[in-house]
Amino acid sequence: GGGHYGSPSLRSVPFKIKFQFVSASGEHREQIVRELGLGELAERVNRVQSRRRLGLSGSDCLSSQILTPHTDSTSTRYTGSHMGSNGSIGTSADSETSHAHSLKLLYVTEEATGGMHGPWSGGRSKLYLALCGVGITPDTEGRGGSYGYGKAGLIRGSKIRSLVAYTAFHERPDSDPGVTRRLLGMTYWGQHNLDDVSYTGSARLDNATGNATGSSDVGVPFCNAAADNLAFKLGMDIRDPSVLPDLGTTVLLVEPTVKPEDIIKAVERYWWPALYDPLLDFHVEVVDESGITHHPKPNMNPDLRPFIAAYNEAITGQQVTREDIRVRKLTGYKQKNQNKRVVAKPRCNSLGVLGIVAQRPGWSYPEHSGVDADSVVDHRSLVALVRQPRMVVEYYDAGRTPPYVRGAFIADDAINEPMRSTEPKSHDAWQTTSSSGDILDEHANIAKAVLTRIKSHVNAYRKDLKPQAKPVDHIRLPEFDRIMQQLFIGGGKTSHIPVPIPDVRDLSIRPGGQLGVTPDDRLVISGVAEIQLSDGYMPCDDAHDISAARDVPSDGDGVSVRSVPADGDGTSDVSDGTSDVGGVRKRVRVSMCCRFVEQDTVSEFLTLHVEPPEGFSESLNLFTDSPSSTGQTTDQITGQSTSPSKDTSPSNGLRVFTGSLKTGAVAKFKYHSEPYNKLWSAKLYVNAETL
Repeated sequence: GGGHYGSPSLRSVPFKIKFQFVSASGEHREQIVRELGLGELAERVNRVQSRRRLGLSGSDCLSSQILTPHTDSTSTRYTGSHMGSNGSIGTSADSETSHAHSLKLLYVTEEATGGMHGPWSGGRSKLYLALCGVGITPDTEGRGGSYGYGKAGLIRGSKIRSLVAYTAFHERPDSDPGVTRRLLGMTYWGQHNLDDVSYTGSARLDNATGNATGSSDVGVPFCNAAADNLAFKLGMDIRDPSVLPDLGTTVLLVEPTVKPEDIIKAVERYWWPALYDPLLDFHVEVVDESGITHHPKPNMNPDLRPFIAAYNEAITGQQVTREDIRVRKLTGYKQKNQNKRVVAKPRCNSLGVLGIVAQRPGWSYPEHSGVDADSVVDHRSLVALVRQPRMVVEYYDAGRTPPYVRGAFIADDAINEPMRSTEPKSHDAWQTTSSSGDILDEHANIAKAVLTRIKSHVNAYRKDLKPQAKPVDHIRLPEFDRIMQQLFIGGGKTSHIPVPIPDVRDLSIRPGGQLGVTPDDRLVISGVAEIQLSDGYMPCDDAHDISAARDVPSDGDGVSVRSVPADGDGTSDVSDGTSDVGGVRKRVRVSMCCRFVEQDTVSEFLTLHVEPPEGFSESLNLFTDSPSSTGQTTDQITGQSTSPSKDTSPSNGLRVFTGSLKTGAVAKFKYHSEPYNKLWSAKLYVNAETL
C-alpha cells in the first residue's frame, strides 16, 4: 500500500482491508480468462512439460478444462523478453465442458493507504518496486519493510503464481505528472528452456503494443482510464483518486492457496494490536465465496486474550505492579564500547513499554489447574513484540519453566526504524547480530538491549509469582519423627496403620507421545501407545459388564501403570485368535485423538494417523460417552459450539480400534499427527476399555 501513517489527510479516514473470495463461472470466468491471457500461460505449461521446473504444483486451472489453449493464433496478452508467448486463450466455443468448471479468485482491497505512487521511469514507482524490484529498501517511515521481498508472500498466495495490482494515488505534478492510477499484472515462474531458448520465467500483463522486443525490462503499465477499464473487466471496483478511501491498492490473486479461515486466523494472530489500538481506526473483512462477511475477533480466542490484556495495560504508559499484571517502561539505550564504557548519548529516552500478565490459578501453573505441564503441550512464557504499523513481529520466547506469563512489548517510535532494519526478509524476528554486514551494529545492539531487558523483567515477575518457601521450623517430617521417637523414647507396641488397597484396573495405558519439529519448522506429535491388560485383571462373568473407560492424557495422569519392556520392533504379540490357551484373552476397544488446547480446554481435532497392531481393526462404532470428547467443538470463525461428527475417519480426528488382547501381551499403536503451527498447543489422548 502507501502511506496511511505518514499522510495527515488519510489519518482521519478509516484504514480498511477486505479479503474477498470469488468463484467465477460462465461468462464472468471467460472474461477473466480472456483478459488475463491464462490460455497463453496454459499453453506454455504444456510446451515446457515440467511443472516443477516452473514452480507449479501438480494441478491447477492451467491443467484443467477451464482453459483450452491452442497454437493457431498469433494474438498475445503477455509481453516481456523473460517469457515470450505464443497461442491464445480458449473461449466458450472451444470446449462445452469448460462451463462446468469455476475459477477461484481472491481480491485483496485496501482503503486509505495512499496508493503505490511514484514515477515509472527509472523504476522509482512503488508499484514497480513491489512487483518487479528485488531487495530494494526505500527509506519510508513506519512501513513494513523492503519492497520486492513482500511480493514473495503474494506469489505463494496463487497456485499459478499470477497476480494483478491496481492502484490509485494523488498526482505528483513534479515527478509523475498526469497519472493517478496504474495497473500491472505479473506471473513469476522458474527459469526454463523452450526451443533452445532460455527464459527467466517472469511475464508481465502490461500495456505494451505488439510482441516484446526485449528493449525494456520496466514494461508499460496500464494508466488512468486504461487501468480503470481493465480493472472493471477483472471484477475490481473502480478507484477515484479524488476520494480519500479510494487511495489504495487492489490485488487479484488467481487460484488462491489460502482459505477464508486461514486469513482470519492470521489476522487475529498478527494484526490484533492494530484492531484494538484506540488510536487507530483499522477494519478487516473476509468475504467467503457464498458472500458471507466475517470479521476477525481476536478477543474471542482464549490464547490471545492474555496478550491483548497486557497490550491494553502497556499502551497507558503507566507503571503498574500487581500480582496479576506488571507494566514497565524500558529506559533509553546508551552505546557502550568493549570496556563497557558509555561512548555516546542515548539516541532516545525510551525503548518502549512492556506489559506482562499472569493467571494463577490457570495457565501460569498448568500442573495446578488441570493442564498437563509435562505432556506434549509445550508451555512457555511468550511476549508479543509490536512496532509500527501495530503488528506482531514475533511471539518472543522468554522462558520455558513455570510460572508462565504472557506479555506485549510496544516499541517506542524512536526505535521503530532501527528495529525494522534488524528484521529478516520475513519480518518475524529482531536480530541481535550483524555478522552478515546488512545490519548496523548500533541497531543490532538496540535490539539486543530490548530483548535482554524484556527477559530480565519477565524473570523478575516470574520470581515474584513463585510461592515463598516455608520457614525451616514450619516443616514437619512425620515418618522421621516417628522413627526418632522409637529410637530415643522406646519402641513399644505401635498401632497398626492400615495400608490402602490400590485400585485394580483392567488396563494399563502408556501414551508414549513426544514432540518433534518438521523441516518446515512445524510441530508434530508422534510415538507408540502401549495397551496392556493389568496384572491383577480378573475376567468378568457378566458378558454385558464393561469396564469403566479411562481417558489418559499423554503424560499418563491419573493412571497407575507398570513398566513393560517393549519388544523393539513396534509390533505386538497380539493375535486374531480368541483362544484362552496360555492366558486370559479379552476384547478391547482403543480410541485415540489429538486435539488443540486453548488454556485449560480442548478445541478442534488434529488429524492423527495410526498404525494399529496385528489383531486390531478400525471400528466405525463411536462410543458417545468417551471422556476424550467434550461433546462440543468450537467453530474457529463463528466462535459457536457445534456437535462433533459421528465419523471416525482420520479427517475427523477420532480413531477407534477393536481387537483381542491377552494377559502379558502389549498392543502397540504407532501414530503421528499432522504438522501444525508452533504457536499452537496440541495434546494426545488415548482411551481404552474392555468389552
